[in-house]
Amino acid sequence: MKPVLQKFKIYDDSISLQAYRPTTYFCHIVSIWDFSPIRTVAIAKRAVHFLREAIEMAKSLEKDDLCIYSFTRSYGEMMPAEEFIRHINKSLQMIETQVGGDPSNPEDREIIEPEANLSSLLMTLNF
Repeated sequence: MKPVLQKFKIYDDSISLQAYRPTTYFCHIVSIWDFSPIRTVAIAKRAVHFLREAIEMAKSLEKDDLCIYSFTRSYGEMMPAEEFIRHINKSLQMIETQVGGDPSNPEDREIIEPEANLSSLLMTLNF
């Protein structure tokens, strides 16, 4: 039983590392934004909220000169917080462009019409 508990502790400690948290928020939003068949203002609001939270976490790590384990380019890499924040800001800008401005104003159920010539996937935005 002791080896199992040790493995659990190692796993638990590893997922609670602050360097993982910002990208976890980003990946959560990728799963919602990129894979929703119909995007609504409510989804955009949630995305903006979580992406702003990811920026705040990254700023906190930046103060300690720590990198972030990031998936903003669809593969895992250690990334300086400053670069991660640029990627997240690019994501926020893309969402606001899709919504047509600040998503806090329109009705939550309003559908966001996709633009024909604009790639609007967060997963591939930072290549």
